[in-house]
Amino acid sequence: MSNITVAIGIVTYNRLDFLKQALYSALIEEQFIKEIIVVDDGSTDGTKEYLQSLNNPKVKPIIHQTNQGRPTARNSVVQNLTSDFLIWLDDDDSLIPGIIKSHLTHLSKNPSAQVIYGNLIMSDENLTPYKQLTYRQIPANQVLLNLLFEDVFPQPGTMIHNSVFKLVGPYDSRKLRAQDYDFWARAAIAGCSFSLNNTPVVLYRQHKQNLANPEEVRHQSKYQCEIIEHILAHAKIENIFSTFDWSNKAQESAAQAMQIVAKIFFDHGNDALALECIDHSLSFVTDPRSAAMKAMILRAQNNLAAATEQFSHLAMQIFPDLNYMYQPIGAPRGSLAVAEKGKGN
Repeated sequence: MSNITVAIGIVTYNRLDFLKQALYSALIEEQFIKEIIVVDDGSTDGTKEYLQSLNNPKVKPIIHQTNQGRPTARNSVVQNLTSDFLIWLDDDDSLIPGIIKSHLTHLSKNPSAQVIYGNLIMSDENLTPYKQLTYRQIPANQVLLNLLFEDVFPQPGTMIHNSVFKLVGPYDSRKLRAQDYDFWARAAIAGCSFSLNNTPVVLYRQHKQNLANPEEVRHQSKYQCEIIEHILAHAKIENIFSTFDWSNKAQESAAQAMQIVAKIFFDHGNDALALECIDHSLSFVTDPRSAAMKAMILRAQNNLAAATEQFSHLAMQIFPDLNYMYQPIGAPRGSLAVAEKGKGN
């Protein structure tokens, strides 16, 4: 393990004061680090001049003349990587002392690990800790399933083997949010090995600049639905829902899987994809739950006529004795029906 080389990757934009603290926390680990690659993504606060003034051969500044966005800045780090592993450090966070040695020790015990992640210490603007965000080890056969629901791996403090970047490709420059989530999904599809080093890795700073911006958050579900679609398009459904009994109950398993995915899309407000998944579910098994879900989705779309029709068919499925009540809207009943029939005669 002594021959393994490690880089720290930082992308920054107009956070000079925070950046200095982040760099300081990295330089404390200098004996374990081959290089610290810092991409200044078009800052206008003196970051460029500060980086160029540093007299440390391990610090490698890369200057973007204009702001190109976090995914492109991350790709610049990766393109200049010469080490075996890269540890991401956000410009407003701080590495926990000893974490690189801890990651390397973990790697020695888990030599097949390609992505090693840990826990985050949530901190205020002054890096005063107030709680720990704890992650868990996810069984390899359940990683894709977990990623359908949410991003289950942190970016800060995570150590990634350089082969992962070659295998997965660059961060998606179109995703100004969730680019790390998208990257983890593609890595999981490619079969990369994720391993939890169950220890704090960074102080994760909460401050006004990084708290959720409503305008940015607005597009989060859009990006997440795109990631889910990508997983479904590039991984076998049997591999995603690996705990289902595909050998003996293939049709039922497929129907249940589509129900779950439909609910995820519905929760993100994508009714069209939710409806498509429910129709797939119903094509496998005519299940009352899927039928009810379809009615609810149609109702959410304000397609009340179709929702009513769907609820009616569901009611007849559950209570066959009510089938006689399914009549054309406005059709005469009772004595009116007798009278109308008499006219016909």
